[in-house]
Amino acid sequence: MLARAAAVLTVAAIAGVVAAAFVHTDTGAAQRYEFYTPFRMVWVEEDARGAVYTIELMWRGSRSWTTVLRASSADPGSVGRTGNWDGTTLTSDDPATGRSTYRPELTVGAPLVPAQWLIASRYSPEDGWEALGPDADGNERFRKTETRGGRVRMVIRTRDPDTWLVVGSTTTIDGELLNTVRVIELEVRPGSARYP
Repeated sequence: MLARAAAVLTVAAIAGVVAAAFVHTDTGAAQRYEFYTPFRMVWVEEDARGAVYTIELMWRGSRSWTTVLRASSADPGSVGRTGNWDGTTLTSDDPATGRSTYRPELTVGAPLVPAQWLIASRYSPEDGWEALGPDADGNERFRKTETRGGRVRMVIRTRDPDTWLVVGSTTTIDGELLNTVRVIELEVRPGSARYP
């Protein structure tokens, strides 16, 4: 059974490809408080080819997180690859290729997240999400179906109701699996994430 509280990261983030997304915040006089408290998460991701990856994310806030590739059936030599975001620079350390540094251009109010499915969402009907029944662990489930270019894309997300962290995600296109994510470890750290 999954320990309550966590987050997720993808192989793309470890390689240096990240998503820009809005993170809900409350702005105070001197501090900015994040939607998610700090957490540590490990998830298993399978892609359309059947390749399986295990990824660990240490989320200190939207301006400070680290990912580590723990296992890869597609490229075992890449195990140990890390991605580190410090709010300005994304650094990737790869055992095979060495260090790479990126300074992504950010749009206003759009911090980087290591995986699109980590983006905080309301999962409301207004945003195209349909509530499904809870899973066996009591986690909330939501489905979104869209047709683009004649292809049907369906996403099912599973979310911890206490932390609002996604703990599972499956995406199909025309019924064929694109990828699936399953959080296997989740540890929420005490206190609020904040930064100047």
